[in-house]
Amino acid sequence: LLRAGDGNIDTSRYSRVSARGHVVSRRVVAAGIALTGAAGADGGGGMIARAASAPSVIVADDGSVSAADGSWSYIPGTDFAPSPPLLKTHAEEVTYKYSGPRASDWKYFKAGVTADPTRIDSLREFDTVEGVGDRVVKAEMAKGGILDVSLEEAVDEPPFYRLRYVVDSAERGKKRYVSRFAISGRKLTVLTCEAYVRYWDEEVEKEVGRIINSFRIGQQ
Repeated sequence: LLRAGDGNIDTSRYSRVSARGHVVSRRVVAAGIALTGAAGADGGGGMIARAASAPSVIVADDGSVSAADGSWSYIPGTDFAPSPPLLKTHAEEVTYKYSGPRASDWKYFKAGVTADPTRIDSLREFDTVEGVGDRVVKAEMAKGGILDVSLEEAVDEPPFYRLRYVVDSAERGKKRYVSRFAISGRKLTVLTCEAYVRYWDEEVEKEVGRIINSFRIGQQ
């Protein structure tokens, strides 16, 4: 993946200090800066980090969430509640966590959007969707405590790329991630749904599909 200093991502706004005060190596970023863990800081090492602050978003009565400037929107739904990260690792970062009637067994089911400036105009200018998928697998495997990473799906659906992969962590167990992302107006915007594999049933699959398909960028 693109790294800070490659000349493609503006990282001047970020510090290199982790939550514990360590200087950390810069983490690869979603299809460019940080796709892995895009639904919120997950405790992994090496994240680009700074103190969290609430982005400017608009929340509608139907549960849809959109950037105040209209650059992106998605619909987590009325059963999801805001779950801001302790550390902000992106220029824009909004995360919602499922809090509906099945909250006890749909543990840590999240849907979040991140956005970061970039100096490239399209994903295809950077790499193919298969190439991005391979980079994400390698980036996850490089993190401490990761036992295995399996890429289940890599789909080019213009203007988006979509990835589906499972990360098996010694500390947190198996989580599945489904990400849909695009570059528009030189901004990389990523929607990621995540949940533990052991709770990922047909209803979770249906909800993830609904949320992923609700994602819009720009004037789309």
